[in-house]
Amino acid sequence: MPPASYKTLIELVNQAQETITQIQQHSSFKNLDYYPDLTIGDADQALEYLRWELQAQSES
Repeated sequence: MPPASYKTLIELVNQAQETITQIQQHSSFKNLDYYPDLTIGDADQALEYLRWELQAQSES
């Protein structure tokens, strides 16, 4: 049995997406004038694809 603090992969994906949203909305981040090749949105989309894959596996 996993420890009480154990989180499933989908829970970790959800937590990561919430954190990414908070970063994206943070005033300090907005003030950075930061434009990398890969964006916060790209990271969020990658996590969304992972969520879809996990959900598909759990439904089969």
